[in-house]
Amino acid sequence: MKISKNVIIAAAFICLAFVFIFLIYLAFLSRVVISIDDGSTIKITPRSYDPLNSNDAMDSTTPTPNPPGVYSKGMHVQIAGTGGDGLRIREFAGLDKTPLFLGLENEEFQIIDGPEIYDSSIWWKIRSVENSSKIGWAVQDYLNQF
Repeated sequence: MKISKNVIIAAAFICLAFVFIFLIYLAFLSRVVISIDDGSTIKITPRSYDPLNSNDAMDSTTPTPNPPGVYSKGMHVQIAGTGGDGLRIREFAGLDKTPLFLGLENEEFQIIDGPEIYDSSIWWKIRSVENSSKIGWAVQDYLNQF
């Protein structure tokens, strides 16, 4: 079986077209730069990423929300689930520590430290949103995210 010269040229042209399309994909759709050094070598390098000049940059003014049930410093929480009785906010984490004040149901706080685990519970140091002098430790079980 003899392969004609035109078939070989067509196959070579198709292969070159696929290589060209692949290089275009790498250059424009992915994060690499293609350059040809001294006319004989193709060099593929990652693009530098500048978050300040990129469409991929996140808006730094919008905090990433925590998933439900995941607490962290800086998060705003409310006292909930006390049946209206309120929550004893303590000087230190632990049920045997001195209560400083009673946090009221639905009162808003910000988490400023923690977590600490005492008495089989997770404790967070919180500060009142309305009265910054109200600071103490609270059990996570009675804190709701919002």
